[in-house]
Amino acid sequence: MEKRKVLSKGRLIKNKPDLNKSTLETLHTDSLIKLTKSNLVQDTSKKSITPTPSRNVKTKTILSKRTSDTPKPKPEDLESKRKITQGSQDNLETYYTNYIKTLTAKLDKYKSHNEEMESDLKQMEISFKLEENNLKKEVEKLSLEVKKVKKEKAQQEMDLMEENFKLRRNHEEFKSAVQQLLVEISAVFIGFESKSSEDLGKDASEVLKKINDMQMMQEEPQVTRLSLKDTASFSSAINESTSIVENEKVDYGKDYEDDQRNTFKEAIVLHSHSPKNEEELRLIPGDRVVVFDSDEERLWWTGKVGERFGKFPRGCVMLD
Repeated sequence: MEKRKVLSKGRLIKNKPDLNKSTLETLHTDSLIKLTKSNLVQDTSKKSITPTPSRNVKTKTILSKRTSDTPKPKPEDLESKRKITQGSQDNLETYYTNYIKTLTAKLDKYKSHNEEMESDLKQMEISFKLEENNLKKEVEKLSLEVKKVKKEKAQQEMDLMEENFKLRRNHEEFKSAVQQLLVEISAVFIGFESKSSEDLGKDASEVLKKINDMQMMQEEPQVTRLSLKDTASFSSAINESTSIVENEKVDYGKDYEDDQRNTFKEAIVLHSHSPKNEEELRLIPGDRVVVFDSDEERLWWTGKVGERFGKFPRGCVMLD
């Protein structure tokens, strides 16, 4: 901006455009009043000076010169200022327009991103519901399988208990049959004196046949045990029943035991013998045989080796 020098209290006034004549006159009048007051204060000790007309004319002349020396703005300057102001307004409007467009673009971008996130969230909710339904079905399926396994296990335990009961009952029947057989054997040996040799041999054959039948009965529970030996519940039940049976002993009386000691004899096997039928005993040298019938006139004797009963040649053994 153009700088202009104006005499006012000795200071430089910068850039004071658009000052009309009335404003300048008011300004100079105020300055005149201030000067007058200051002169009055300074000259209080002096005599008052009455202003003369010539002094007033001189002051007005100075003020008019000051006013005339103030340059007026040129029309070109006003026009350029107006253009600059108008250009600034246009630039400001363009700036705010572009700024609003930028904000609108960002808002659209955020809206699009938000819509994508909402879409992903809905998709995740759908996937979660499907997974939850699948897990519920799996849990129900596993629950049914567990119930089925429990039911099968309970049924298996019931079957094993029933099988154990049958085995115990068969054992009781077998024990009763053994007792009955021993009674019959005792009757056979007690009647040695009253019966002939033919009747005695016939009775002995019947007794041996019954003993072999009982051996077959004893083998059947062993087969059942082998088929069920891997089952824990059945194994414990079998062990319990076996311990009960082993602890039980049959008491046949003192007379029966004395009669057995006096009647039966023991022999040592000298020669081996292979049985030709199921009524004969297999003999191995060194075995000890309990002889039931030791008649020297007969070629075949009846006896027991271990738990086996049967006939054997007399010449294969020697009485102890």
